[in-house]
Amino acid sequence: MPTPLQARSSLDRLQSLLPEVFTPKARTGELFLRFELGNSVNAAISLERIVETLRLPSQNITPMPNMPACTLGLMENQGKVFWAVDLAHALGLSQGAARTREYEIIIIEALPLDNSTTAAANSANGETLLLGLAVAKIRSTLRLDSNEIETSTTGDVPPVLEPYLQGSFQRDNSQTLILSVEALSNAKGLYGD
Repeated sequence: MPTPLQARSSLDRLQSLLPEVFTPKARTGELFLRFELGNSVNAAISLERIVETLRLPSQNITPMPNMPACTLGLMENQGKVFWAVDLAHALGLSQGAARTREYEIIIIEALPLDNSTTAAANSANGETLLLGLAVAKIRSTLRLDSNEIETSTTGDVPPVLEPYLQGSFQRDNSQTLILSVEALSNAKGLYGD
């Protein structure tokens, strides 16, 4: 059995060999969730407004009549019922994905619509408005410093995405567009406007 002096010298040796474990560097920058919208469009949104991500079987989404084509239907998660939408279709990138067996869903805290008295009342009562965004593939989370984010985009950005853009960044030799959760929450196509 090692003596306290031997144990202490082992700890000192480990601290000298692995200083980053014992004194980690402070991480800076904002966290983002990176995903594919489809049609080779990579996008990201701030983790600040994301509640959860999940893979949801299609039978757990209840289709509703007389809704915009991008609306998949109503879904339930943690006792709350809210809309699920095909994000690429809602933003005008495609005519909508074929119904699949499973959807990859990003659940966000949606902002109340400026003209919605019901949404404003729910927000005033402390209720969180949720929205499920179905995307082609959820990729990863990443941390970006402000100097990595370009406010002007390079390359081919579909014009329909411009009202939703906050900026972009380059990783893995590809451009990823940063989308505004506020702009997505109030996209006209989501509510049949």
